Amino acid sequence: MTVSHESGDAWSWLPFYTEYTIIEASDGTTLNDGKAASYRLWWIGMLVVYVIYYCTIVVTKPKVVCSGKKLKEAIAEHCPIFFECYWPTIWAFNNHLMTVLRARLQHSPKAQYKRHMLRLYDGGQLALDWLKVDRDDITLPVLVILPGLTGSSQDNYVRYLAKDGESQGFRPVVFNQRGNGGVEMLTPRTYNATNTEDLCEVISHVRSSYPDVPIVGLGVSLGAVLLTRYLAETGDKSELAGVMAISSLWDAVASSDGLEQFPSRQLYNWFLSRKMRNMVERNVPRILSKFQTLPYDINEILKGSVISDYDQSCTIKVFGYPNNTEYYEDVSN
Repeated sequence: MTVSHESGDAWSWLPFYTEYTIIEASDGTTLNDGKAASYRLWWIGMLVVYVIYYCTIVVTKPKVVCSGKKLKEAIAEHCPIFFECYWPTIWAFNNHLMTVLRARLQHSPKAQYKRHMLRLYDGGQLALDWLKVDRDDITLPVLVILPGLTGSSQDNYVRYLAKDGESQGFRPVVFNQRGNGGVEMLTPRTYNATNTEDLCEVISHVRSSYPDVPIVGLGVSLGAVLLTRYLAETGDKSELAGVMAISSLWDAVASSDGLEQFPSRQLYNWFLSRKMRNMVERNVPRILSKFQTLPYDINEILKGSVISDYDQSCTIKVFGYPNNTEYYEDVSN
């Protein structure tokens, strides 16, 4: 009787499937110890279960929420994809996995900007980064891009939005908030999700630069909240011909609570909070050279570890809210 170990068959690429045993009897017959077959059946079964779960649970149609039937019909006519099944990447359909892999694996597109520093009414400043478009036509409509909480024109997703906007015939410009994207803070004032004064100045500047073309806005997360709030405040007087709000908050209180939970706290909250603290810390020496007092305590800000700590020690004090709850409720209105 001969015993041999073999590997490398068609299933050897599978994890944990390395080798199996062939027993050759004296009469020439062979016996398989069953290890290969069991591994094969186990992985086939898991694959079938995974595909069934993906097709029946993961793949769904988006939920379209509208205030009236006419609006829903208009959306169906102009954006029919909203009423089709969404098929996410089969090996990375989890929202957290998508976010992490998107940040780590996807390359950054080349985007050349021309920066314009915009001085604001209170002496502060922000940066408008205009994408250098191939077709520099004065009639191109302008696309104003508002990144998320700590985003800037250099973030991958913002570059993709800018390049996509150019490919669709727009002249993209990225709104870099005070302190973000290499912008130096000249006053103690930061920014938040409810005050649209800086956005109004940006839109006014864009309108004066291009008086005869449509202006549209595209916001992500915090940027989306600011854009929708701007529309609510300006109504028919809005300078924007259209707006796309991506990942806008519905309930800031619930969103803040969710960011405190695992794994959002570890994946996003600490990272974003650190960026906000660093923004204030690196600008405080310059601000103190011009202002003797600040509306916040820098040491209190640096002690924080999550976004709610930053809002408690900085945001609500700059913008006059008594506590985080009232601020978050105002964001949701």
